[in-house]
Amino acid sequence: MSDRGVLHLVVCAAPPVDRIGELVDLLMADGWTVCLIATPVAASWLDRGGDAGTDRLSGTGAVAQTR
Repeated sequence: MSDRGVLHLVVCAAPPVDRIGELVDLLMADGWTVCLIATPVAASWLDRGGDAGTDRLSGTGAVAQTR
């Protein structure tokens, strides 16, 4: 269980999405449960291997969604 609560992180197709895993790592280290919501294009950028750090979301119980 999270110390701080649940943070819903919405990302769109802009260059910083390639490094979103760094932010996710920092948030999780600070006690947040992170739910990543990506626009369809941002999801395709993540799928192409932009930032492997987002793989840390799998197995956390967090839901990754595309809208």
